[in-house]
Amino acid sequence: MGITMGRKGLTLRRKLRVLKNLTNSKSVKTTSIIMDAFLYILKLKLQLNAMHKEHLYVTQHLQEVKVEKTEKGLIEIKVACEMGKDMLVPVLEVLEKMNLNVLDAKVSCDCIFAMEAVVEELDKAPLDMGQVREAILLAIQSQA
Repeated sequence: MGITMGRKGLTLRRKLRVLKNLTNSKSVKTTSIIMDAFLYILKLKLQLNAMHKEHLYVTQHLQEVKVEKTEKGLIEIKVACEMGKDMLVPVLEVLEKMNLNVLDAKVSCDCIFAMEAVVEELDKAPLDMGQVREAILLAIQSQA
């Protein structure tokens, strides 16, 4: 019986030492180490809540459209916005109305809607990148 109590005591001391190191506690008493660990867990929960709120704010207020012309004469489009009902179809319809042919596209819908596309102009008339950007923004806002 005395041997098992000794093992339990050693195990408890080892666990307390690990807990003390994890929480950077300077306490010596067992109850103080446990309280420091409890406070440490509460601080971590608060930090996690703050990060979660920040993530929600960013995903709800994110609306970014970049349109750039590459060296090869192609147009690179990057879209990022909060998730809506159906974002892909309106964006592709806008590109089609502007006589732009989508050569390559990557779409992600994990936490936000994100799309990267490489398009080419079907008409050889000069195209204003600002107009393309504004048209895509209007399509996104109409779906939100």
